[in-house]
Parts: sequence; structure tokens; C-alpha cells
Amino acid sequence: MRTFIISLTVGLDYKINFRPHPWFVESLPALHARNAERLFSLLGTNGGLYLKIGQAIAMQSAILPPEFQKMFSRMFDDAPQNDWNEVERVVQEDFGKSVEEVFGVSFDADREKGVMEKTARASASVAQVHWARLQDGREVAVKIQKREIARQLGFDLWTFKVIARFYTWWFDLPLYSLVPYISERLSLETDFVNEADNSERMAGLVAGESRLRGRVYIPKVYRELSSTRVMTAEWIEGVRLWEKHVLTRPWQGSRIQGSPGCGGRPLEPPKQNDIAETIRNHPDKEHLKPNREEWKGANGMGGLGVSLKDIMTTMVDLFSAQMFLWGWVSELYHFLNTVELILNSATATHIQGTSSSEGFLLGNRSWF
Repeated sequence: MRTFIISLTVGLDYKINFRPHPWFVESLPALHARNAERLFSLLGTNGGLYLKIGQAIAMQSAILPPEFQKMFSRMFDDAPQNDWNEVERVVQEDFGKSVEEVFGVSFDADREKGVMEKTARASASVAQVHWARLQDGREVAVKIQKREIARQLGFDLWTFKVIARFYTWWFDLPLYSLVPYISERLSLETDFVNEADNSERMAGLVAGESRLRGRVYIPKVYRELSSTRVMTAEWIEGVRLWEKHVLTRPWQGSRIQGSPGCGGRPLEPPKQNDIAETIRNHPDKEHLKPNREEWKGANGMGGLGVSLKDIMTTMVDLFSAQMFLWGWVSELYHFLNTVELILNSATATHIQGTSSSEGFLLGNRSWF
């Protein structure tokens, strides 16, 4: 109901005031600004697929007024994460087992079991990502779809279609032409089996291309721990792309060993005493993964020592191969995901030889 009311309000506002001299607003930019705020608030309040629709609109924001461009750029900010009980229900529904049984973890500091963080490391419109260390020592990123998405994919997508059809008729604009594209993309992006298939296909293509092999790395997907709404992949340490100073500052870590997770270097396990203390004192907000920032040096001012030119060159090479060589562009990789992936891979050979870079995990923040 909220969606229909606000959509009708926005439509009426434009129908009445979209003219050289608006009747009930001081200017056209003010008209755009208040309606951008209305729609942004609607999408953010409804969450889930509504945020995804907002991101799809934001990707095409160049055709929108500046006020909409500015407001919708915020659609890519981290979304609120679901409570842990919702995460447990998704795992139980998909696997028929508890989180503890599926991943072999314990939330009581059992030294014979693995560990998992209940607080997500990243949260976006469709899913959130939790760090875990399995019983066999593997560290993984567990991407879990938000439970409300299944419901929204049916009813709320239908609502979007109705509103798009109404606006197309009322304003004589081809807005409904966006519906088939957005509907198909949303259906694919909420199917994690499809996402895993794309990841493995891309890994095979990269491995078979000598110009990219050793420069691009695709983290492994663990199928036995994945389902339609849960996707588990290997964890590799990394930094955010926009932290340019961290990327380019000199490496201050060991000159013998590589970065955690890169070149086969083992990841230092979390300390059992620290885990027990955290679980006992902060059961709902534990961060159990070790910090692993030795490479920053004693003063914390070190970086990865990588070239931004090399990073961009690798990114262009990868996208060029997808478009002109393979004829297949994987929609698994959002822009930021792909860039982070390339950062890891652009220096993969250098990592193994001189230990100069961190690794990056695809989708650790936004497979979303």
C-alpha cells in the first residue's frame, strides 16, 4: 500500500507541477529534489528488492535530473543487516540442518569445532556476508540471502510492473520497457546456484587465457556448503578499492611470506582464548577474525605497494576478454567486485615472489 500511495503522490506532483512555472513548488529542481527524496525513502524503507530496483535505476541515472542522480547514488551504501535468527532460518530451510551442523561450527567456543561470526561483515540489498573458519581450517565468506527476498520477488515485483505500466500510460513515456530487463536481472541475482555457475565458468575462461592467467584470480566456491540462497566461497584478506593511499603506500610486511590467503599462504587461526572471551562477553556482536594487518608495519602507515596503472590495465584486459574474446560478460561481477578481484590478481605473481600485496575476496562486500 505504501508503494502505491507514494507512487501516486509522485505522479500527481509531476502532473500538476511539471511546467515552466510550477504551481505549488518554487522551481523544477525543487520539484525533482522532493520527489527523489520520496522515492529514495520508499525504496530504503521497503528494503530488499526495492533497494535492488533503486540500484538498477541509479546505474542509469545519467538520463535522470541531477537531483535524482545525487539522491540515488546513495543506493550503493551498505544496507541494514538481518538479525541472526533470520540467517538461521534461511540455512535451516535450504539445508534442513542448523548452521552448526552445516558448517561444523560452535557458538560455545568448542575447540574441536569451527567458528562463525553472527555479525555480518557486509550487508547489501539482497544478501549479507558472514566470516567463518571451518572445522578443517578453511576460512570462508558465507553469503546468505535475506529471508524477505523470496516474498518480495513475487508480490513486490508485480507491484513494480503495475506502477511502471501506469506511469507509461499516464505520462506517455516508455517506462515499462525497463520491466523485462529488471525482472530478469532480479530473478538471476537472487539465484545463488546461477551465481556459483557463473563464477566457475569465469574461472575456467580465465585459466584458459594466457594473458590473464596469473593476473586474475577467482575465489573458489564450495558447492557442498552452497544452495539457492546460500553461497560459500574462500576468504581472502583485502582492502577497499577507494583507499588509494593504502593501495599505493610502500609494503612494510615480511619480504619472505606473502599476504594472508595469497599464494597459498595459510591464514593465521583466531586465538581460542580470544574467541571464548568474546563469545562470553559479547555474544551478539562478536568479531572473531584476526585483524591481520602486519603488512602495515609498526606505525600502521604501510600499504600494498601496487600500481594503480597496473590495476586499471588488468581491469580493462579482463573486460575486453569478456566482450571481444569470449562473447560472454558475467553478470556475477558488479563493478566494485570485479575491480577488487583484479587487484588481487594483478599482482598475483608479484605476491608469490616478493610478498607485496593483499588478496581480495569476490563478493565479500557486494556480490550484491
